[in-house]
Amino acid sequence: MKMPLAPRSRRKSAFTLIELLVAIAVIAVLAAIIIPAVSNAKEKVRITQCASNLHQIHTATLAYMGNNDNKIPFAMLRWRPGTAITWDDLLYAYLDGAPARYENLVLSEPQAGQGRNDADHRIKVLKCPSDRVRRADYPQSIRSYAMPRHSMGARIFWSGNQVNWPPGPANQTGIGLYWNVVNAWPSWWNDRDACDSLEPPRHQPAVFENMILQPVNTILFTERFSSDAHQGRFGSQAIINGNGHWEPGVNRRSIHFGKINYLLFDGHVEFLDPDPAAEQGGAWTIDATD
Repeated sequence: MKMPLAPRSRRKSAFTLIELLVAIAVIAVLAAIIIPAVSNAKEKVRITQCASNLHQIHTATLAYMGNNDNKIPFAMLRWRPGTAITWDDLLYAYLDGAPARYENLVLSEPQAGQGRNDADHRIKVLKCPSDRVRRADYPQSIRSYAMPRHSMGARIFWSGNQVNWPPGPANQTGIGLYWNVVNAWPSWWNDRDACDSLEPPRHQPAVFENMILQPVNTILFTERFSSDAHQGRFGSQAIINGNGHWEPGVNRRSIHFGKINYLLFDGHVEFLDPDPAAEQGGAWTIDATD
């Protein structure tokens, strides 16, 4: 007669400490690989969105020029202390679809201007999605883009060197005319515009499309990350050279991997390492031969 088999012991399988540590190590290695890859992929999307913003700004610029005798927008017009118009104010109607509201500009320069500080009036394409620089005053109305600054012969910077005045194709300076009556030579201001008027000036010298002889090699807009860069506000609306993209203290590698988007006058965008040269030159200036 067969003897009944003894019941088998049912031991529950469990991870040993070594197996658990191995599993944790594998997960950590995978996380170290995957998380940066995902982060890099997201930043590449933001870079593409930023380039799209610049394309829309270019379209708005062309519309503005078409309605203003092919005049390129001023980087800034400051015809009296306390009153200023920046390039994004001039393009406001073409970016937002609403007419410009100069009543927001004539109160005082600390105002947020056309962009103001609310979601209903800020212009989304003026903010680079990678711009994480904190704005203390107007956190809603962020401007991430700037025009290469024209010297306009300002005596406080160039001590009377008139190579860059009047505006023309031989100017060895940026495309964004920076009209500041406070430090311009008085004889260069057209008296048809009163310096003490609340009305924006209409008769001052400007940079025109036919002055740009190499549109494929001339920067029209680029990025500038600064805590004082607000939509419609006087401050950081222009940039002199490749050293001005980030204000001191900003981690450059945290934005676009340390590279910058450049909108050239012909409308194409290039994603490049910024030129560290201390002076304006090359694509930063109007002059096609510098």
